[in-house]
Amino acid sequence: MTVSPVLRVAALTVVLATAACGGQDDGRAVNAAASNTAASSTAASSAASSAGAKATASASATAGSTTKGSGTAGPRLETSMPRATPSKTSPRKSTAKPTAPNTSQLRKNVSAPQRKYVSRNADPGIDAEAILQSGEDACERMSIAAAASGTTAVAVALVSGQIRNGREAIRYLCPQLKPALDQAAGGFPDGTYVVGSRLRAGREVPAGRYTVPQPPPGCVWSVTRPDGTVVAESKGGTRTGVTLKPPQRLSSTGCVAWLHS
Repeated sequence: MTVSPVLRVAALTVVLATAACGGQDDGRAVNAAASNTAASSTAASSAASSAGAKATASASATAGSTTKGSGTAGPRLETSMPRATPSKTSPRKSTAKPTAPNTSQLRKNVSAPQRKYVSRNADPGIDAEAILQSGEDACERMSIAAAASGTTAVAVALVSGQIRNGREAIRYLCPQLKPALDQAAGGFPDGTYVVGSRLRAGREVPAGRYTVPQPPPGCVWSVTRPDGTVVAESKGGTRTGVTLKPPQRLSSTGCVAWLHS
């Protein structure tokens, strides 16, 4: 069958028109897809920009609230509060002044030595007359002992501490008993002593000759060397004197007092 040229032209026209329509549709689809892609990219970019802005704003707000008042940005540092320094105040000084012995009841025409005895032996505020009378009583007792047994008995009483303030009483109230005071010088009571160069109560006695005046029956003493060897001893008052040399040791019980001889 032979196709006429007219039909061929018509068929070709239809084909071209169809192709043109198809190409136009494909272009529109492509353009539409491109437009959608661009729109999506723009939306994503806008969302990202918005999220970044929010994040930046949030971070700025956090930093501002954290460092508010500090003048610097950054995380807050925990710092310990400084310890309160106690106020240094000077202690209140006592305005009370020590008082002298109470002399309101002290007898009239009291002598200077009597006042001296009171000032040396009466505590502040104590009745001075009572202290003076106690010293006078001590003098009376020592005078009786000296009359009965001699000054040695008084010296033993002074060394052993049997008469309170006896030495002071002799110095200021009854100087007639001064020989007993001199005899008591360098004496010491019972105890354990190291023989040395000076007298230290309860610890050391100087070298020399010492005696126990009228030793009681219970007087027991011993002198030993540093290694414990016994040099001399007495039990029951059988021996009354000994010469002490360094570095010996003297132990005495029940002998009351030792006097330097």
